[in-house]
Amino acid sequence: MSLGLVAGDKVSVLGRTCGRWCEIDGGIHLAGCVGIGIFPKQSVEQLAYQLEHSDTRVVFVEVSINQSIDRSIKRVVLMMMVVVHVVGC
Repeated sequence: MSLGLVAGDKVSVLGRTCGRWCEIDGGIHLAGCVGIGIFPKQSVEQLAYQLEHSDTRVVFVEVSINQSIDRSIKRVVLMMMVVVHVVGC
């Protein structure tokens, strides 16, 4: 895969539940990866914990959610994994 994933890798989706979220989740499973739903209403601490302890390799982030994520979390995320911004929820 173009993101360097192999079967069994963990891929997170951070965003509201919508049609785009479902498409991404379906693609994750078709690629043989494990999907992890991360919901945007969590505290910054919860979000950081989930990302740091889930072995996520790629995270899909809804653009409107990305704009409100704490900068400290963005630094952690960018050091650990590939971030793909999602438009259209």
